[in-house]
Amino acid sequence: AELAIAIFYFSLLLVILLIDLEHQIILNVIIYPLAACVLAINALTPEMAFTPGFLNGLAGGGAGLVLFLLIYYLSGKKGIGEGDITLSGLMGFMLGFPNVFVGIFLAIVTGGIVAVAVLMLKLKNRKQAIPFGPFLSLGTMAALLWGQNILDWYLGFFGL
Repeated sequence: AELAIAIFYFSLLLVILLIDLEHQIILNVIIYPLAACVLAINALTPEMAFTPGFLNGLAGGGAGLVLFLLIYYLSGKKGIGEGDITLSGLMGFMLGFPNVFVGIFLAIVTGGIVAVAVLMLKLKNRKQAIPFGPFLSLGTMAALLWGQNILDWYLGFFGL
């Protein structure tokens, strides 16, 4: 069951990644049904390697949504798209709380590194958009595989 869930999640995250990379759009027609499927999987399966459980998934989804809505409105609706907001909620449903923050952190770090490289190599200028969905998808994949280990490593610095 864990392998089937992992293949399902990774396949759809790859589809989202490729569509956003090619067309710079994250389709709600993909996100909403996938979110419903993830919530159903969380409700019907016990906590496993790829499912945080229903309530934990809801908490993660809420945390991801609130964080990205804050960024969206505080930035004056610049630099982040509405698809990134819905994708952050989906990330939370998949990862749960607090692992959603691991996925978002990984997305921000990798997205920032790639953006700096793209700008330095003059592949794009500062006014051209760089889609963030691929980094959210990759951050989710990495957090699904290693999120708890990354979180434990990070919290180890504080003796927690």
